Amino acid sequence: MKNLEAVSEIDYARLAAYIDGEGCIRLQPSGHKRRNRFYTVVVIIGQMDKRLTDWLEETFGGSVAIGQGSKYLPMYYWKLGSQALDYVLVRCMPYFIVKGEQVKIALEYRATVTDRTITLPQELIDRREELRAKLHQLKHGHKVKKAA
Repeated sequence: MKNLEAVSEIDYARLAAYIDGEGCIRLQPSGHKRRNRFYTVVVIIGQMDKRLTDWLEETFGGSVAIGQGSKYLPMYYWKLGSQALDYVLVRCMPYFIVKGEQVKIALEYRATVTDRTITLPQELIDRREELRAKLHQLKHGHKVKKAA
């Protein structure tokens, strides 16, 4: 795991700018549909220049995957979705211009997640669904249906 406390403040400001401009804050579905379906919070930054995703991985951890961009050129995706995500997003918070509200919702969702795989109370499941819908509406500008 990276020593995130050693990362400079300017690098957290840079990361916030990249998330604002090239990034996505996502709640990815995971878990069993019949049991406690939940979402994993991830941040993804897509970039056609591999130097940026290499720097992100080297500086903050996470992983880099390759996909196809426009005109058959490669697209690189840096993804961070571990426990380090909370620390990184909190450190970036003062620098967000566009996605600060999305980050607040994502952090609020993460605060409801525990390591235990127990049956969750319905109130917690409902709260998570509210946060998921709120993030989706904020990102896409319309109301969403409840998850199945």
